[in-house]
Amino acid sequence: MRRLSLTGTLLSMAILTASAVLRLTTVIDAQGNALSQLFPEIESAVRLLHRVCATTVALISLAVLILSGRFIHSNTKVMKPALWIAFSVLILSIAGPMTSGYQHGFVTVLNVVVGMVMLMSFWWMNETLTYTIARLHPIALETTVRPTLLTLAVHIASGAAASAWFMYGMRWPSWIHVLTLFPMLAFVRIKPSIHNQSRKNNVFFVCLVVGLQFISGVTLIWQEQRSLGLSVTHAITSYLVALILISIIFRAGR
Repeated sequence: MRRLSLTGTLLSMAILTASAVLRLTTVIDAQGNALSQLFPEIESAVRLLHRVCATTVALISLAVLILSGRFIHSNTKVMKPALWIAFSVLILSIAGPMTSGYQHGFVTVLNVVVGMVMLMSFWWMNETLTYTIARLHPIALETTVRPTLLTLAVHIASGAAASAWFMYGMRWPSWIHVLTLFPMLAFVRIKPSIHNQSRKNNVFFVCLVVGLQFISGVTLIWQEQRSLGLSVTHAITSYLVALILISIIFRAGR
């Protein structure tokens, strides 16, 4: 189960990265047609990678859902991420084909947000299994977990929307996107009464990564011609922030 969840995490990262590359290298012409700026061979290779990874993840999600039934009596927490994985894969299988051509901004945003849910659910499954095997009892930070994840979802959704609007030459949505980083920090804090260096290090690391995200985002906005490398790195770092937050929630009590 842990191997499956780790493989699912890596493949989800590959799917999101391939999707980001295709989206960030697409522009909309005057007739409303989506034009890729990649060489045809590279575009075909990226799309093939996306397709293969998506098919493999679908099979893994089915295996995880079936195997998680074995834990349902001993540990119900294992079933929750399994259900979220299955749900996200189902939504992506429906919405994915509708993304072609990037004609519908809502579908693009939905794909990215649900893809993030899939990624986080696989990692959630891995962390749950890790602590189940080790018989540890993680304690969450002195924070409300749901608002933290909600602000992350807003950040991811605004990023997908900003990249979709950028295809039409609009830059102002990108400012909204980078500003959505900061509400996340309001929820990532530690109990003042508990002096736990590990927790402080976790929070400091999140603040550092978020700060770097803000700097790279502002740099991309001001660039006349966006750097593809920096754009993809900015997107991947957002995925890593999501995994870090999941890990902090589970590991705060160590």
